[in-house]
Amino acid sequence: MTKYCTDSDDGTVDNRTRLISSDDVATVKWGSKWRMPTLEEMNELRGEDCTWTWTTQNGVKGMKLTGPNGNSIFLPAAGNRYGTGLYDRGSSGYYWSATLDEDGNCAVYYLDFYSGGNIWDNV
Repeated sequence: MTKYCTDSDDGTVDNRTRLISSDDVATVKWGSKWRMPTLEEMNELRGEDCTWTWTTQNGVKGMKLTGPNGNSIFLPAAGNRYGTGLYDRGSSGYYWSATLDEDGNCAVYYLDFYSGGNIWDNV
């Protein structure tokens, strides 16, 4: 590894644990006003103050997350890709953060949800 390495057994250690702009797909695709959410921001969505509701908007299944101030965000159940395959479209969603797991070199935190709930994990 030459980037985002925290263990010398895996490569050159740079101790980066958050994506830089040039590696952030949201920034690259949509410009500097956009970026992947951090671990802290995703934890806020998972907190007790947010309500998760499985719903359909404009014919698309997904989760509506509503905060204590009444603001909400809809996350489509877009499924996930593994290799060239698309899996679980319409029944789950996988959203990656910009924060790497410092304890698991080569791992990143992500939010995974399905119609019955949500999971926070790393891969």
